[in-house]
Amino acid sequence: MADGRLEELCETLRRTTGPTWRLHGLPEHAEAVALLAGAGDDELVRMAADGDRVRACVALEVLRRRTPDEVVTEELWSLVPTVAVRRCLLLTLDERVPQGQ
Repeated sequence: MADGRLEELCETLRRTTGPTWRLHGLPEHAEAVALLAGAGDDELVRMAADGDRVRACVALEVLRRRTPDEVVTEELWSLVPTVAVRRCLLLTLDERVPQGQ
C-alpha cells in the first residue's frame, strides 16, 4: 500500500469543507479507497477506530464494499459508542447486517 500517497489524499480530503460523510463523491476519496482495497480487515477496523476522521471514513468505505463477515461486523458494532464518524460507520453496518436484524 502506498502510505505516502494515501496520506496526501487524506490531507486533501481534510481540507475539504463540509461533513466527512460527504467526501464519498470526491475523486480523492475514490483513489484512497482503491489504495486501501488490499488492506486486511483488522487494519481497516483499527483505522476506523483511530481519531483521524477522514482515514476512518475511507477504511469504513472499504469494509462496506466487502462481503460481510460476522467477526468484523461485531468489531464494528463495538465502535458505535466511541467512533467519531458514526454516520460512515452506520452506513457500513447497514451494508453488513442482514435485513430484519
